Amino acid sequence: MRLCRGFDRLRQQAVSQPRPIIIAGAGIAGLSAAIAIARSGRKTLVLERASEPYELGAG
Repeated sequence: MRLCRGFDRLRQQAVSQPRPIIIAGAGIAGLSAAIAIARSGRKTLVLERASEPYELGAG
């Protein structure tokens, strides 16, 4: 008897549909990482706390 029906289906689905990589911060390092990861074929999601860019290269 299985404890969780459909577990194999969910596991297979998770492997076949990788989640996007989340990057916290849209500064120079965050955007550079996002570009490198996207070029490797993975989806990325960049999150930034600031509502506007700053001159320091962060936010």
